[in-house]
Amino acid sequence: MSGKGNVALVGFMGTGKTTVGRMLAHELGMAFVDTDEEIEKMQGKPIPDIFAQNGEEFFRDAESRALKTIAARSGQVIATGGGAIVREDNFAVLSRRAHIVCLRASPAVILQRTGEGGGRPLLGGGGRWKKITSLLKARETYYAKAEYAVDTDGRSLSEISGEIRLFLLKAGFLPPNANLQ
Repeated sequence: MSGKGNVALVGFMGTGKTTVGRMLAHELGMAFVDTDEEIEKMQGKPIPDIFAQNGEEFFRDAESRALKTIAARSGQVIATGGGAIVREDNFAVLSRRAHIVCLRASPAVILQRTGEGGGRPLLGGGGRWKKITSLLKARETYYAKAEYAVDTDGRSLSEISGEIRLFLLKAGFLPPNANLQ
């Protein structure tokens, strides 16, 4: 096993980080941590309320604190928020402690998966297609820094997880309870 004791899933909202992360953690015998859930616990309120009451900058600061705490532990699959690695410090924290895998999806699939955008403050209101494509464009260079990327459009959870496990095996990361099947 390499010096990195975690796997971090990054990528835009609706690409499958939480769903794939839960399955991957189970298959690897690791804990699953969703940074958004941790932020909600720390702040005592849902993310849409944090955005509405305190703004995005406050949320991003809370996200940075949560990532530092989470990444300090080992043996986890970490699902990050879609904008988490836009901050260089967050990317640096994750890259020291985790193998970073970016999950990708097309704008059309993201639009379908995110529904009406409820619970996703950056997609609230109208013009969701334009918001998705604009944010994807703004974040693409950050997502491209991941060690590995997996397209999730039209693929099963087991296919996506299997591809990530193969990457991790090739990267020298093999938790003791890993299921390679």
